[in-house]
Formats: sequence, structure tokens, C-alpha cells
Amino acid sequence: MTIGGRVERAMFGEKFMRRIACLAFAYILFLPVSQGNLLILIMGVCAGFALLTAMITGRALTTPIAAAFALTMLLGLYGLAVDSANPGFWNGAMIFVATPALFFLYISVLGGLVIRDLMHTCAVVTIALGACILVYVATQNGVLPSALFPSAFLEVVGAGYGEKDAASSVRFYGLSTLAAAAPMWLASLFVRKDDYLPGMKLRLAAAGFAVGAALVGGRRAIVLGLLLLPLVVWLLRRVVKRQERSGPRKYHPALVIGVLIAMAVLAPLTPSIVTHPAIANVVNSVMFYITGEARTIAADEAIRADQIDALITHWTSSPVFGHGIGALVPGIVRSDRQPWQFEAQYAVLLMQVGVVGMLIVGALAAVVLYATLRAAALRPSVRPTLIVVLVGGASMLIANATNPYLQAPAHHWAIFLPLAVINYAIREPESVVEPAKDLELAAK
Repeated sequence: MTIGGRVERAMFGEKFMRRIACLAFAYILFLPVSQGNLLILIMGVCAGFALLTAMITGRALTTPIAAAFALTMLLGLYGLAVDSANPGFWNGAMIFVATPALFFLYISVLGGLVIRDLMHTCAVVTIALGACILVYVATQNGVLPSALFPSAFLEVVGAGYGEKDAASSVRFYGLSTLAAAAPMWLASLFVRKDDYLPGMKLRLAAAGFAVGAALVGGRRAIVLGLLLLPLVVWLLRRVVKRQERSGPRKYHPALVIGVLIAMAVLAPLTPSIVTHPAIANVVNSVMFYITGEARTIAADEAIRADQIDALITHWTSSPVFGHGIGALVPGIVRSDRQPWQFEAQYAVLLMQVGVVGMLIVGALAAVVLYATLRAAALRPSVRPTLIVVLVGGASMLIANATNPYLQAPAHHWAIFLPLAVINYAIREPESVVEPAKDLELAAK
């Protein structure tokens, strides 16, 4: 086969993969739960096209990401092998083995142009999702006509509305996407534009709609991610950008003026912002857990506190090896349909895989940190996008601490999108292909 023929086939595969990836990603973001059969079909189709793209382009996982894949599989297989008779064995196999394997396959073939398209798709869907939630809440409060949304649409998206603890409680299948998307796009406002991020107007719209929808949604796990955003961004900037500091930090005068104006505008609004029910509930929940008074507040917090106690107690009966993925906990049932599911996911993981499994988790975290540093060093131009997607991944992990977000396969996008950027940056460093030229060649 001639070089020209191979390039032509690679370009065809790239274009096809871009379209499939963007459509699938849009669906996953808007309907991350429900319609399980359709989700399985979509992920299967994406796997087929990923294999086709891998054969055409020759792309694969880089060594650090391949090591992360091996450790992820080791964790899942170990947790399943501890006790294959656990009731949740097959559900655990899907979450800990099958779903990560599919996502690692996807990210192995993603190039720069696909990543750029995925970032734009995420911004557009976030705007659409946030707007739908805000408009829906407005219809429920009489601000807008209730007939704006057809009943069939509301049923598909799982829309529902109620009042709880003075904060609106919105039910919307896509609301859980905001656990990663809202902090991600808010963080994007504080990094420079690169070849992969959308323009500032699109990022600003995505951040605005996402934060607005998150606040009216009243989900404490999502709001907690927003409140921790400054700390997360600061830490990630320290990690990702530590190699490039060569002198005193300089700030553009326009940035300083803009910050001062924003502070002047927000200062009078600070009391109302701090006392907003969504934010007050999160702060109160955290303080109650710190002081050990979680059982004295809302019923759901008392349930979480009881679950944590029961999970830790059950773990102590097999602290080294754990009880296996899908194990039950005596006396605690969160769901009659899936009695092996619980709220406090990291306490669940400790109970399931024990100290041995947590050592694997620690090794996995170390490998990902090493890969992140290597990606930032090899391709400095991708650092803004890398920071943004890492914020999304970190926020999803924070939210997963108190809600089983990652027990839904579609929510894994927030974890694997950063790995896709890292894998791409290591596989195609700037010393080999300049990013602008890479995107230009792929678009031809």
C-alpha cells in the first residue's frame, strides 16, 4: 500500500470517528442514565469504530496509560475474584472491568481533532442541558408556560420537581452530568485559549448555564464540587504548569481591572450567595460530618452516616482482602433491586477490595500523576485543556464520594476524557508534530 493510500484511509477513519464520537458523547452527556439498552448499543458501535480506527491509524495506548489500564483491570479482576458468589458480581464486572475496557479502547484512538470536537460538543450539550433544566424549573414555578415541553420529552429526560429543605429538588437524568461539566466549564474561564478548547463566548455560556442549573438542582454533591473548585484548580495548575515557571509571575492590566470590578460587583451579593439554600445545605452537611452530628439533620444524611459505619464495621472483618465486589452488608439495604449498592462509594470500595485493593488504587493514582506530568512536559500547548478536563474528572470523583455516580457507565466519561488528552499528548508530543499542523493535516 502506498503512503498516500494509507494517509487517505487514515483521514477517512478520522472523519468517521469524529462524527460517531461526537454523536455518542452528546447522547451520553444528555441522557447518562435510563435507556440502558440504547446506551449499550451506542457504546458497542463506538467500540467497533474505535477498532476500525485503530487498524487504520495504528494508534494505541501509550506506556503510562497502558499501565493505568493494566492496574484498572487488575483492581476489577481482583475484586471479583475475592468472592465470585457475591450477588452483585455481574454488575461489578460491568462497572469495574467491561466499562473501563471500552473507554480505554475509545481513548487509545483519539487524535487532536477528535478531542477538539469532543470539547466543543461537551460545551454545546452543557448549554442545552442547563437551559432545559432552568426553563423547566421556570415552568414549574409559573414563570413560563408549563406547555413549553411536551410530556413525551419530560418523560424521556426523567423530569420532576419538588421542594426539599427550602432548596428546589429537580429530577433530570442529565443533571448528574453537571457534577463534572459545571466545575469544568467554570474552570475553563481561568485558562487561556488553546487549539482544543472552545472560544470564550461558548465557554462562558456553558459555565453560566451549568452553574445556574446546578444551583437550582439542589444536589449537594454537585454544589460541593463547585465550592471546592478554587482549591482543585490551584492544585492542578501547580501540578500541570510547574515546569514552565521561569521568572516572576506577570498579570495583564486588563485582567487585574476585571478582577477588581468583579469583586466590587459581587461583594454586596456575598451574603445572599452564602445563604443560598443549595450552598448552605452543602456547608451544613460538611460541618455536621466533621462534628459527627450527621444523623441529627436530614434523613438522607443519617442514612449515609449509618452506611459508612456499617461498611467500615463489615470491612474490619476482612480488612486485608475485603469481601469482594458486589458484596452485601448485613443490616444495610439501599435498594431492594440492587442491595449491593451504597451511597459512600469509597467506603464501599474499601469494604470490597480491602487493603490489597487500595494499594492497587494508590499505584493507579501514582501512574496517572506521572502520566499527567509527562503529558504536560511533552506537549505544553495542551495544558489549558488538560487542566479543564482534569477539573471535570476530579469533580466527578468528589461527587462520587457521597453518591454512586460512577456506578453508571455513562458517567465514566469524566474520568476517561482527561486520560484521552494525556494519552494524545504523550503519543504525539510537540517535538514530533506541532499541534496547529496536526489539526490542519487532520482537517484536510
